[in-house]
Amino acid sequence: MDMGAAMTKHTIESGVVAYFNRVLERVLKEAYVPYLCFSITPRGRKGLPDATLCLPDGKVFFIEFKRNEKVAPSPGQKNIMLRLFGLGHRTALLRSKADVDDFIEEYIKPLSGRFVEGTWTKYRWCVNEEGLWKRDN
Repeated sequence: MDMGAAMTKHTIESGVVAYFNRVLERVLKEAYVPYLCFSITPRGRKGLPDATLCLPDGKVFFIEFKRNEKVAPSPGQKNIMLRLFGLGHRTALLRSKADVDDFIEEYIKPLSGRFVEGTWTKYRWCVNEEGLWKRDN
């Protein structure tokens, strides 16, 4: 899940993105939580979030990264995020390592126990940027 490479136009935000990638991958992989995280940059559609994070139980987060707390989303980004939220989707604006830590603590870590305890045994294989990795039993 190297979104930093996928989002080269956002290199100024790479510190927060790199931290997010590192922490997210470590926490999810340690807990055997299957996930998919990707970036879509379609032509002619400005304002789309930087990343989409898909988790079990249909939980999908649309995430916008900014380089620090002083940088606000553009009007187009605000519009898209509000529309997504209005449609019932989860959205997140992450502008610092503290924001990433809060996001992980609130939304990702609660998933950990369910997988470690073996209640999701049907997920025996998970995928990340390195390919498939097998769950230990």
